[in-house]
Amino acid sequence: QLQGEDDQIIFWDHTTMRRTGSVSSEASGSHIGGVGSLAFSESGDLMVSIGLEETHNMTVWGLERDSKSGAVIAATRYQQRPIGKFEILGLSFGQDGGLVTCGEKHTTFWSFGDNPVLTCEGRPALFARHSTLDSTDVLCAVTIPLPPDEAEAAGATHVTLGGVSDGQVYVFVGRDQVHRFHGHVAGGVHCMQRCQFRGATFITAGEEGTVRLWSYNLKRHKAVLLMEVSYAAAVIPGTPLVCTSLHVLN
Repeated sequence: QLQGEDDQIIFWDHTTMRRTGSVSSEASGSHIGGVGSLAFSESGDLMVSIGLEETHNMTVWGLERDSKSGAVIAATRYQQRPIGKFEILGLSFGQDGGLVTCGEKHTTFWSFGDNPVLTCEGRPALFARHSTLDSTDVLCAVTIPLPPDEAEAAGATHVTLGGVSDGQVYVFVGRDQVHRFHGHVAGGVHCMQRCQFRGATFITAGEEGTVRLWSYNLKRHKAVLLMEVSYAAAVIPGTPLVCTSLHVLN
C-alpha cells in the first residue's frame, strides 16, 4: 500500500488484514513527493518502487519477512537511480527475475545480479520500424512464459507484452520488438496480467470498458481472443472507463 503525504509504503498480512510494517520512502532518501508504483519479484525477495519526483527515481528494496507468517515486516534500500523526466506508467517483474518499466516515451528492461547492491542494469527497448513512441505511450507490461517448443525455437523462455495507448499490444523477445497486434479497438490498453484460465495466458483491460482473455503463439506471431467481458455497465455514466488493476483468481 502507498500512503499519502509522508510517502510511506505500508505492508499488510493478506490473511489477517493486519498491518505488519512500513517504510518511509522520504525518510530513507528514496522518494520525495510520493510513490507512484510498486512491484514485487516472483521470489518475494525484492520490491521496486517508482517515485513521483521529476527524475522518477527507481528504488530497489530487499524485503524482510516474519519467520512464521511470511508477512513482510520491513524493507532495506539496496539501490536507487533516476529513470528520467518522462512519466512512468507501468512496472512489472518477469518470471526470469527481470523488470520492465514503461510509460511516456519509455520502455526499459532491467536485470539484477545475485547482489542487487552491485548489479542493476537497464537497457532500452528496441522497437520495430513500424512502431513509434512519438505519439503513443506504453501504459503497462507483463511477462508470460513460453511453451517448451516455442521457447526452444525463440531461444527465450518468455515474451514481454506491452499495452499501448493506441490500443495495440507490442510483443518483445528480450528487448527486441518482434510483433504487434490490436488488443483493444477504441482507446488504450491500460492493464495486463498473466493468467491460466480456459486456455488463456494473459488478460487485458481497455479504455473502452472491456476485459479480454488471450492466448499467444510466438511461432505464428498470432494472438487469439478467447473471451471478452464488458465492465462498462457497472460504471456510473460519465465516468472514464479506465481499469487500473487486474488480479486473476485461479
